[in-house]
Amino acid sequence: MDGTREILLDRLRTRGDEASWREFVGLYEGVVARFARRMGVAEDAVQDIVQDTFMVLAQHMRDFRYDPERGHFRSWLYQVVASRVSRHWRGAVRNVRSAGGTAADAALREVPDPHSSQGQAGWEDDWRRARLDYALARARERVEPRTWQSFERYVLREEPADRVAGELSMSVGMVYVNKARILRMMRRILETTDE
Repeated sequence: MDGTREILLDRLRTRGDEASWREFVGLYEGVVARFARRMGVAEDAVQDIVQDTFMVLAQHMRDFRYDPERGHFRSWLYQVVASRVSRHWRGAVRNVRSAGGTAADAALREVPDPHSSQGQAGWEDDWRRARLDYALARARERVEPRTWQSFERYVLREEPADRVAGELSMSVGMVYVNKARILRMMRRILETTDE
């Protein structure tokens, strides 16, 4: 874990200020929600799992001490999220069981196991995607709208550079410069969110 992440975790532990929590939630909310969806949780319950996860984290953050020998923060977070998803499914199965019959048996077979190797692999995919989304959002906040628009159209939508340049009244070279500048910015952001 790099110094920036350790500093953020330490700020949450010692101060718990609103700005630190906002940064923390911005960094991790996407991965928690994406994983819950991957595990088949209905959209109306995803936000409940996200909120429940952050409540658990808030309760444990005061005593949390990062120790790289015990593992990555993302592994600990995965265990918290997977247990929240499992708890959600246990409640859903109880509800189906109370209805009885073969529907309960069918529901039990369909419940995904967030602790399985497939769940772990999904978490890693979701983690990478959430970090990328976070870096994109932070980079977008740091550049002028026209700069972002050229990047978005050329890089994300894969529109031809000459068309982007013409429609935004800039040179093709500037489209390339904007791409390089934003990618460099994203790399720096990702370095602060990597473990």
